[in-house]
Amino acid sequence: MNRNRWRQLASGLLAATLSLGIAACDDDTSSGTGDMSVGADMSAEVDMTMTGTPGNGQLTLADVVGTVFHPTKGALPRTHTLVAVASLPKFAGTPDPSSDFGVTPTIHGCSIYRYTATNPPGADGDAGDVTMSGFATDFLIGVNATTGTSSPGPMAGTSPITCKRDAMSMLYNCKYGGAFSPDSGEAGASVGSVVFPVVPAEIGATAGGPFGPIPVVNGGWPYRNPPGVGAELGCVLRGPIPNPDGSGTFIKVCEQQPIIGLGVSSIKQNIAGGADWPMAMDTLGNGGGTDGGTSQLAGPLYVVSVTSGTTDITGADLLTGGNDLSMANGAIDPAKDLTITYSCDPMVSTAGAGCSGTQDLVGLLVTTSTSKKSLFPVSTATGTGTCSQPVATPTGKITVKTAQLTALLGGQTGGSWQLALVRLTTHLKSPAGTHPLLAFTAGMGVFGFTNQ
Repeated sequence: MNRNRWRQLASGLLAATLSLGIAACDDDTSSGTGDMSVGADMSAEVDMTMTGTPGNGQLTLADVVGTVFHPTKGALPRTHTLVAVASLPKFAGTPDPSSDFGVTPTIHGCSIYRYTATNPPGADGDAGDVTMSGFATDFLIGVNATTGTSSPGPMAGTSPITCKRDAMSMLYNCKYGGAFSPDSGEAGASVGSVVFPVVPAEIGATAGGPFGPIPVVNGGWPYRNPPGVGAELGCVLRGPIPNPDGSGTFIKVCEQQPIIGLGVSSIKQNIAGGADWPMAMDTLGNGGGTDGGTSQLAGPLYVVSVTSGTTDITGADLLTGGNDLSMANGAIDPAKDLTITYSCDPMVSTAGAGCSGTQDLVGLLVTTSTSKKSLFPVSTATGTGTCSQPVATPTGKITVKTAQLTALLGGQTGGSWQLALVRLTTHLKSPAGTHPLLAFTAGMGVFGFTNQ
């Protein structure tokens, strides 16, 4: 069942907001090559019948960062990817009995689903084309994880992202603009197949420097400011780290950010309209600086800790030394509750630090695959579960219960887990034709992989 799996991340947040069952469908299909595990773009897949209660819709564009695993290159830390979701179902679905989502006294709990070849998700309704723009295009180098090719230049020609409903699957498939070819990088590629890895920027003889720029012809960062002029364009400088070429030198790398919160990015989403969903549009984030207040796009979340029962299993970011969601293999014990503690402040490792007062939502997506993490997209069955709550919850923690972890595995042995924690700004539209509500969402988050 080669389906991309980011999508329930968004749908669970909508369900939390609306207290109504959302039916989300897969947004694109995987190549099945397993070139990078992030190629499984964490979409949601929610079972639907052909009749029933009209479903609620959601559009999402989110920037998530984590460690991906390549079959031969190994761990690739601080890799970003965009999550583009057009979830426009005709009918709502029914989650696994272990689900405990509720809205009183506050939004809480999880919605759990398990899919196999004989229990696939249903179809999206006709909404016409869906477009999303506002992500960085001038200073990004996208890499197609399927072909291994990178952007030949600035990505302006690949915006907007366009989501079309596939005539065979009746599911929305989101792709970058431009013409696809084996050497075109992200152009024309499925959004879930494109990653933004770190790029070498500076080199020094020792860890203490001095450091000088790596020439572009040698693979260096191409979008440099003149010496002494501010921060690198489109780049968060990380390191130093030992040069992987074994020369004994040290390098600094640029971490790419497709979406920048806190008044920088402004995400525009548009539904052209069709037989089942009317035309609609919205903009998230003011894109005008830090004085935007509540109109600013949601900033990132930071992992404080991950526990399986009472055991701390927190993963380590191999580049920054901070915490992440790529835990040791076998760390998740399905016989114990899984809890992630988060912060909204990168400088304060305390539960819920910096989160008070926000109206944003947090969603934890947990997805299972029958394959190992380096081949995550190649799966014969998947479990998808989303836990949702306000970011500003007093505990700063979000939990998946034992029974829910068991349902996600469905009795499988081996395989792997994929987790994503995302903070989203959410705007609701109502009415949306015969559908009760439509949510426009965008934001930032973290993801990780671990073998079972």
